[in-house]
Amino acid sequence: MALKEIEQLAQAMPSNTKYSAMIAEVYMKRKDYKTAKQYYDQVLQANPDDPYIHFSLAGLYKKMGDNERGLDEMHLAIAQQGLPCKEKLHVLTSYFVDTDLRGQTVKDALDLTETLYAQCPDELEITGFFASLLLYDEQFDRSAEEMMKYIAQ
Repeated sequence: MALKEIEQLAQAMPSNTKYSAMIAEVYMKRKDYKTAKQYYDQVLQANPDDPYIHFSLAGLYKKMGDNERGLDEMHLAIAQQGLPCKEKLHVLTSYFVDTDLRGQTVKDALDLTETLYAQCPDELEITGFFASLLLYDEQFDRSAEEMMKYIAQ
C-alpha cells in the first residue's frame, strides 16, 4: 500500500492509530523526524496510555538529540503495565544499543532498569542486565549480589 493511501486511511479513521503509527515509522526511516513526530502525536492524543507510543517517541527524541525527552518517554513506557517485562527489556536494551555506557548514560540506563527490575524481580534476563549495568557503574558489591541471584535462578 502506498504512503498516500495509508495517509488517507489515517485521516478517514483517526481513532485507528495503527495507520498513523505506520506512517510515522516510514518518516522515521526517511529521517524526517518532524513529520514522524506529527503522526506520533496523533497516536499519543488518541491513546496516551499506549506504551508503544512512548517507546517510539523515546527513539524519536533520541535521534533528534533530545536525550532528556527521550528518557522521559522511556520512563513513561516502562511504567505502563500493558507490556510483558521481557518486551520492555528488549526495547530498553535497543534504546541504549549504540550508546557508550559511561557517566550519566549508565546512570540513566540503571535508573530505567531499576524501575523495570522492581516491576519484574523474578525475570532472569532483567536481573542479569541490571547486574551488568551495576558493574559498568562500578558498583561492584551490589553487582556481585545481583549476579548471585542470577546464578541461583
